[in-house]
This record gives sequence, C-alpha cells and structure tokens, in this order.
Amino acid sequence: MKLNHGFKFALPTVALCLFVSIALAAFSFPQLAGRVTDQANIISGPAKASIEAKLQNLEDKSSIQLVVATVSSLEGGDIESYANGLFRAWKLGLAKKNNGVLFLIAPNERKMRIEVGYGLEGVLTDAVSSVIIRSAVAPRFQAGDFSGGIERGVDAIIDVLSSDTSEWTKRAAEQSMSETIDQLAPIILFLLFMFIMIYMSRNARGGRGGGPMIFLPPGGGFGGVGGLVMRVSNEDYRRVAEAIRAAEQKTGAEIVCVLARRSSDYSYVPALWASFAALATPWPLIAFTHLPVREIFAAQIAVFIAATLLFSLSPVHSLLTPRRIKRARAHRAAREQFFTRGVARTSGRRGVLIFASLAERYARIIADVGVAEIIKDEEWRAALDLLRARLREGSIADGYVAAIEETARLLEGRFPPGGKDELPDRLFVM
Repeated sequence: MKLNHGFKFALPTVALCLFVSIALAAFSFPQLAGRVTDQANIISGPAKASIEAKLQNLEDKSSIQLVVATVSSLEGGDIESYANGLFRAWKLGLAKKNNGVLFLIAPNERKMRIEVGYGLEGVLTDAVSSVIIRSAVAPRFQAGDFSGGIERGVDAIIDVLSSDTSEWTKRAAEQSMSETIDQLAPIILFLLFMFIMIYMSRNARGGRGGGPMIFLPPGGGFGGVGGLVMRVSNEDYRRVAEAIRAAEQKTGAEIVCVLARRSSDYSYVPALWASFAALATPWPLIAFTHLPVREIFAAQIAVFIAATLLFSLSPVHSLLTPRRIKRARAHRAAREQFFTRGVARTSGRRGVLIFASLAERYARIIADVGVAEIIKDEEWRAALDLLRARLREGSIADGYVAAIEETARLLEGRFPPGGKDELPDRLFVM
C-alpha cells in the first residue's frame, strides 16, 4: 500500500509531537501561579511584589509574557530539557507571536536558564542570556542574595527586550571571546609545560658515545669550588703547558687538559620551575576565591613571568638546578671535548683527557681505548684526587700539574716515548 504525499509529510510532525508529549510526561511541573512561581521559596515577599509589577508593566507595553519560576528540583533532568518542557506546559506568550520568556532557577542544582519563544530568539539570544546570567544574576547568588539576583536578572531581560540590544550584543561577543580564551588557556599552558619538559629532557641527557673508551672513576666532584671565583692567569697556562711537555717526554701517550667554567647555562631550569609554580597557582584561587577562569589564567601568566625572573638570578638558578642534571651536562661536556680536542684521533688510540668543570664541581679523566686496555680503572683515582684537592683549595694550576704528573707516572714505561707530538700542549678553557 502506498502512502499519499500528505501523509508522508505528516509523519515527522506526529513523531515530534509524540516525543514532546513523552518528554513532558517525564516531569511533574509546578502549576503556573502567576508571573512569579516560587516553588523553591527563595524570593522574599517585597522582591516578589516588585518583580511582578515589572513583569506586568512589560506585558502591558509589549505583550511579551515574561515569567519567573523557581523549582525545588529538576527531577534528575538537565536544565535545558526541564525549561523547554515547562515553557511548553505553561504555553507562555501569545500563540501568534510566540513571544514568551521563562526565567527558570533551580537553586538546589545550582542551575538557571532563560528559555525564549521563537518570536524573541533574534533579540534575547543564547549569548545575551548567558551575559545576563553571568553578569547580573550569578554575582548576587554567590553572595547569597537570591531575591536580589533574580530581580537584577529580570531588570536585564526587560532592558534587552525594551531597548537597543547593540550594547548587550557587544557584551555577548566579548564574553564569547573571553570564554574562548578561557578554554584555550589551559591548553596553551599545558603545551608550554610540555615544551619545557621536552627541552629539559633533551638538554639534560648525556651525549652519545662515539667510540670505545673508558670513563674513570665512577665518582667525580669536588666540594667548595665556585667556578665564577677562580681565575686562570697567564702563569697558570704556562705551568700547565710545561707540565704536559715534561710528561710527554717520558711517554708516547698524548695528554690534553680542559677546564670548563661551567658545562651549561641551564637556561631551561628557571622556566621549568616557573611552570611548576604556575601550574600550582590555580588550586588555592579556586578553593578560596570566586575569580573567573580568565583572571586565574592571568594570575598563572604573572606567576610564570615573575618566577622565571626570580629563578634566573644566579644564586637561585644554581640552587634550583638538580645535581643529577649538572653531572649529566658536565659528563656530556667532557665527552664532547674528548672528540673536539682530537683525543680520539691519536695514533695507537693513546690519548688521555683530564677534564674539570668548576660550576658543576666535577672532574673526570677519559682514556682512549689504547690506554684503557692497559691501565685499569682504579689506577686513575689518585690523579683525580690530586686534581680535586687542589681545585678545592682554589689553585687551578697546582691541580692540573699534580694530575698531569700522576698521569705521566702511570703512562711512563707502559707507553714508551717516541713519535711526533700530535696534540697541542696547553690548557684549554671553555
């Protein structure tokens, strides 16, 4: 059997009516008791009388029927469905103009909504309704003044319906932009934090190995040395160079000495700690204040900038840099110098690097594979102990000279002198 065209067209309408009827039946709406129906009993007598007079005046002048309703419960539903169902059940507004407005408040669920008939949707838009609720109603509700909040909301709705809406439309656009910023702010902060974390992990990681070698001893470090206080004089350079030449006259191995004032500037550390401070900022503000999201985000940015500047101060910067990261950066710097200074390119792979980094209080000897196969790990400890002890006393030249002489003692006899001098006999300062 074929359905005629008119019946086919009527099917969606019938289905919609059936759906609306089922939805309405799901709620037990209060009876319409007048222009103000206060089921939740939150509006004072004087405020109710004042509101009813304003609503009567609006209806007399414009035929717009604005009704205020408070309910004790949404009966498990959402505010949108309940408001739409109540609006239809009460049949607000003139049928031909569809110019009804329902201002619904559910105090127990902390929800409110302005439901508008089709005839007024172009004037009292969702965006404008949101501005009214946020700016006029919510502040009074937060202060515990329900009557004042509802009356201010009614005044704002009447103002929109009775006057030029351009100002309200402008405020709605500003709020929309503000809400967009509020939504993007946590994402931006999270991406910033992730960028800093990735940057930190990449910069804190030791460098890659480039050939067989041994790093000795597993310890390292010397207390009480400040890299910014000690200076390298021309006499220091001369003494170290003479010590290297004297040592290489006794052995065929090559000795290279490198001193780093610091192995990194750790520029990411202040930003990292500032990020932690910024991430912690919202929690007390959310717990103890009623600041909007935009102001909380602004506070996060301010904390991040201020903390970054504070943590960039040299003493604070040094204290906040974890020792593990300092050692990793110093270790990487030593390995880089091993290759940069040509220690790994000597004939017979018999180069030895004596490296110290003052700011990190770190010292290490790196022997190339030709030397490491013969001299055991623990044998280098004495040379390192001499270097650390002299650096702890503030004497750079004495430290390197003592370490060079001990290194020469280890190399002498095992690597007989001979061949050309392949590497510069000097102290390199980074």
